[in-house]
Amino acid sequence: MSTPSGRWPARLLARVPLDRLGPRNALVAARTAAGLAAVGGAATVMTELVAHSTGAAGPSTIVLTVGTLVLLGGGVLWVLRRRIPAWMWGAVATASVVPILGVNLATRDASGGAQIAFLLPVVYAGAFLRAGAAWSVAGVAIVANAVVVFSVLPLHGALNDFPFVLAVVVALTSVLVASGHRQDRLVDQLTELLAVDPVSGVFTRRAFTDAAQVVLDEPLGRGAALLIMDLDRFKCVNDTHGHPVGDAVLGHVAAVTRDHCGSGAVVGRLGGDEFAVLLPDVRAAEARARAVGLLAALARTPLVLDELVLEMSVSVGVAHTHEALPVSALYESADAALYDAKRAGRGQVALAAGPVARTG
Repeated sequence: MSTPSGRWPARLLARVPLDRLGPRNALVAARTAAGLAAVGGAATVMTELVAHSTGAAGPSTIVLTVGTLVLLGGGVLWVLRRRIPAWMWGAVATASVVPILGVNLATRDASGGAQIAFLLPVVYAGAFLRAGAAWSVAGVAIVANAVVVFSVLPLHGALNDFPFVLAVVVALTSVLVASGHRQDRLVDQLTELLAVDPVSGVFTRRAFTDAAQVVLDEPLGRGAALLIMDLDRFKCVNDTHGHPVGDAVLGHVAAVTRDHCGSGAVVGRLGGDEFAVLLPDVRAAEARARAVGLLAALARTPLVLDELVLEMSVSVGVAHTHEALPVSALYESADAALYDAKRAGRGQVALAAGPVARTG
């Protein structure tokens, strides 16, 4: 399925953060990181205090300090989770290897449990971050584990342990990244299905509003215009010929509209037989002329289905603005002009009086 409306969807999608070192979902990644940091820090502090209270070992100032800092860091991440830029979560995951390295070196611990601790940031990165960040964290964890085992264990012990942990980290990251890619593709497909109206092949109402807002938020040049159009007597088509023919009419009107308005326009179906077109970088008179030309294009290209020939007639309301403003403000004015066109006898184009401006 091809995405409608030419180059504007690409510019809309360009606004979505796709940083290779960022998370797949920033809020979920933030909540998980904050929770893991809080639990890990609390567990580290409690383990050290319990060991001291039972006389199993003396308290380690370094371990207690690291555990407390990690615990506090979890709280900070929770508070700031909505304000931290997406790309920083890769750095947070990478930095989480450092306290594990510090504790293992301070305690001279290269046991299996100590080495498994390096898998925690690897699992987090593979599950919640994009591939670039996941492999970066995996690489840092591998190096950090090598520092611990070759510093603490005899050479033959390090040579036995390190390859095993290396293989586990690489395999785990590969599986998680591959799973993430499949999930991302599924999300992309679902997003496209939600963005494209299956009957007409143009944007749905919500996707149209988002894409049109991208246009209105950018420098407008000569201005921008919104065309709202209704098919004249569309109910009669459905009642006379049935809904399959009605759907064919909607698809035909959408195709002619896209061809006539060009790749720079944003075209959407707002619901029923109502369509909208956002024209960037046009003057008001040019927008009205484009709307008149659209009426003519529809009139000379009737829908032919076997022996059935259906001529198209639409009414169009046009609103123009020179300012960056919400789509809803432009829609109100264009919709009022549409009703003026209908009252004038249908098959007409009506231009809103004066450009739409911000209020208040």
